[in-house]
Amino acid sequence: MNKFFKTMSVIILSVFLIACGEPELDTSSDQAMKESAKEIMSTLSSEDKNRFQKTVTGIYMMAGFAAMGSNVSAEDARAKVNEMLDGKTAEEIFALADEIKKASNE
Repeated sequence: MNKFFKTMSVIILSVFLIACGEPELDTSSDQAMKESAKEIMSTLSSEDKNRFQKTVTGIYMMAGFAAMGSNVSAEDARAKVNEMLDGKTAEEIFALADEIKKASNE
């Protein structure tokens, strides 16, 4: 019986920890993106809020510039970026931006 309670306690604690994770960007619609970005920024320091805004804007701009020199439409480029950013936390977005910078310098 004691093992049962320990197991249930671990499961319940795990569920709470998962539910209390960092907020993620939702790119399913413009409204959802605005709301989720606002939620993410509410958890960041002033410096990181600025960094987050610049990072997300920069990723979209890079995709737009890349689309200009190819057969990809601006809509398709935006959809691809939405797909890349959807479900990511601020830290994951910062890491993605770093990867993009590294790849563009190579």
